[in-house]
Amino acid sequence: MKLQDLFEARIGGHNVDAAMVKIISYLSRSMGVKLIKIPGVEHFENSKDAGWGIRYVLDGSTKCVRFNWESEPKTGKSNSIKSIDIFDGKHDPSYHVKTDGISFVKILPALADAIIRPRKGTVPVFASKPEKEQVAESQFITEAKRGDYNYETALKDFMVRLKKNSYTRTDWIRFYHISTVEAFDFLTKSGNFDDQLVKQGMRYQLAPDVDPNDLAEAVLAHADGHLEIEQGGGGEKYLATPQEELEDPADRIPFADSLEHLEGLTKGLIKGSFNALFVAGKGGTGKTQTVEDTLQDAGLRDGEGYFKNTGSASAIGVYSLLYQHRKDIILFDDSDGALADQDARNLIKAATDTKKIRKLVWNKKSSNMFDPEFEDAEDFDESDDRIPKYFNFEGRIIFISNLSLNKLDPDKALRTRAFVISINPTPEELLERMEQILHKIPLEDGLSLTKKEREQVLEVVKGGKRKEEVSLRTLVRALNLAASGAGNWETLVKLYA
Repeated sequence: MKLQDLFEARIGGHNVDAAMVKIISYLSRSMGVKLIKIPGVEHFENSKDAGWGIRYVLDGSTKCVRFNWESEPKTGKSNSIKSIDIFDGKHDPSYHVKTDGISFVKILPALADAIIRPRKGTVPVFASKPEKEQVAESQFITEAKRGDYNYETALKDFMVRLKKNSYTRTDWIRFYHISTVEAFDFLTKSGNFDDQLVKQGMRYQLAPDVDPNDLAEAVLAHADGHLEIEQGGGGEKYLATPQEELEDPADRIPFADSLEHLEGLTKGLIKGSFNALFVAGKGGTGKTQTVEDTLQDAGLRDGEGYFKNTGSASAIGVYSLLYQHRKDIILFDDSDGALADQDARNLIKAATDTKKIRKLVWNKKSSNMFDPEFEDAEDFDESDDRIPKYFNFEGRIIFISNLSLNKLDPDKALRTRAFVISINPTPEELLERMEQILHKIPLEDGLSLTKKEREQVLEVVKGGKRKEEVSLRTLVRALNLAASGAGNWETLVKLYA
């Protein structure tokens, strides 16, 4: 994988999966070690950062690197990698890597070096593209552990060498490893330092009157950006929003019963018995799976019978969504931001009223609105994104959140309009549920486990140190990791699942 190929990848564009394949291919070759993806996406929170991450293990070790997004990275969604965490065999990240806004593709050579030899501090990044000259892949393996150089130390050392002799790009890689060669490319190809170098074919040497230290500092001053490497965050948690609602144990509904109740309520909504259902409670407990299974059992599919909205939505986005699916079932999943915005919250409150037909109105000025009182809506093609300032809504809404009930509905307004159910199992109930569904959980494409292997994975999950944080997603991640071929999957599950 050449770095210039990555400049064509839509990093943070509309095909995150394809971009990540190229990123990992480049890093694997640069570091001389295979990166194994831990299946699934982590919804994490620690003292330094929070968001969604995709984690890769350095083959044969417990060292990991996680790429972090603000929102869940999915094919078809525009996302930008905002930070990188490096784990050195511990549950909490050992190092947290931030950029100063420079293109992610351009930081890859410096990132490869940071993963191999992480150290706190600021690392300059050079954006020059590599030469067509390639180094044999076998060399990457032998050179991956050579020296302890980053861009800055490699530059200063190389300038001293250039003062005495002439060297090539291949010599740089031989001395300092491929991951830092961008500094050599910038020195020799940017055109900024041609008068300070003497070129002889592919070889370069300092001009007689050039001070090596001054030239090194001048090159570093032209860096396109910097990686900021700092101590990793502590208190790493996964997938669960802290549960702030205190329940009376005497009133608490058992987990199995609450899932059965959720299935029954979803069936009632499908039949049109009521207009809305709000589902609150801890993440990773099967809320979304139960609802979608029930919808599918009724012959409905996402895009055919119901529409699933995942992620944040602005007020105008909610209004547009309600209009486009004004006679459908709309499933909001992990869309808490829509309730945090007061305008969007008011729209959802109006849409979930108990009347069969609910009038929704958008009074704010917007360029893509038309007034149906003066213009015939039938004259407009929906492909032009124009929507009316008011319309009648006859659809139904299911809203699933990881918030506690009191956070989801602090003013109790939703509870007067819809059915509201809270799913809050104990760790013991979750482990019991895992035993019930262990052999029904599908794995990612191409992966498989025997019945005995699945049972072994469950035992490892049960023996984990963080039982209070366990979720059904923990088991799904652990099963996929065990099936991925990582030889030390048990250790990785205990550390990271």
